[in-house]
Amino acid sequence: MKNIIFNKYGSAAKNLFNDLIDLPETLDIDVNIPRKNRVVEFIRLAHTSQRVRRHVHLPGQELWFSMDRINQFADERTNFIFINETLAFINEDVLNKIRRHYPHGRFVLVVLDAMHAKARNLVVGRPVILNWPWDLVLSFNQDDCEEYGFKNLELNYFSVPRVLRDMPPRLPERELVYLGGAQKNDTRVGKVRDIYACLSGQGVDCDFVITNWPEQNDGIQYEKDYVSYDELIRREHAGKCILEVLKENQNYNSARYFEAVVMNRKLLSNNPNLTSLPYYDEKYMRYFSRPEEIDATWLKDGSMPDYHYRGDFSPVHLPDLIERYLGK
Repeated sequence: MKNIIFNKYGSAAKNLFNDLIDLPETLDIDVNIPRKNRVVEFIRLAHTSQRVRRHVHLPGQELWFSMDRINQFADERTNFIFINETLAFINEDVLNKIRRHYPHGRFVLVVLDAMHAKARNLVVGRPVILNWPWDLVLSFNQDDCEEYGFKNLELNYFSVPRVLRDMPPRLPERELVYLGGAQKNDTRVGKVRDIYACLSGQGVDCDFVITNWPEQNDGIQYEKDYVSYDELIRREHAGKCILEVLKENQNYNSARYFEAVVMNRKLLSNNPNLTSLPYYDEKYMRYFSRPEEIDATWLKDGSMPDYHYRGDFSPVHLPDLIERYLGK
């Protein structure tokens, strides 16, 4: 079975699917690769603008989408797998164009955001998610599965980061690591600052980085631009424990959980469903709702886990999941 996976150009989420992308039966396509000609790129950006799409449907956007690589690779039963953030850059016209060429292909959407989240891509993508005739919509958010009739993704969306393959073994140095990007009115920033103040005051060696946020004089490192996923992995690999702080109204794990399991790191999380996840170990994974509940002694005791990860999070299992839902 052939697979074509559609990603946002330069997206960190693409790293989650590298195991699937690396298979010879999979083709990877970035939907919004910039044009080399500046004038052409200016016109393309204006025509496909998310700001404009919020208010009006501009016809003809499929003209910017080439079928060449698809036609060279696909057959009539190919899985066309879209990550939901791509829908901020392509609209129904593009999807219809592909379906006209491959009417018997299976069009699958993988939703990596909660439908009620404030993610920017959902502002223009939500109507396409709900109204276009997908063959299958997969989500790891059980609440969304129940509300919208999506099917459960079942944690089949994490690849061992490529940067780890070439990273020499090293002893962890920092006791708690956090690296996260912020958006306007992001409530996580206040939570992370409170956690840092609470734990650094108790002598915990914290490496905290918040990106896309103005500089604050509080001991946390602030970066104007987003940090690469490879840099995030390097920092987490140098830590003994990874901090996971979920977005508002999010009640499912982020990639931090996967990274902790794969790298054999402790996990400190405000995910209320942490204890129900695979590989949960109360000795090495702790839930908290307020900074005051965090045990600084646990962070400083030097113990390290071995979760004996078996590769079962890998998206190489995604085609099998699609067959289970849709049949051959």
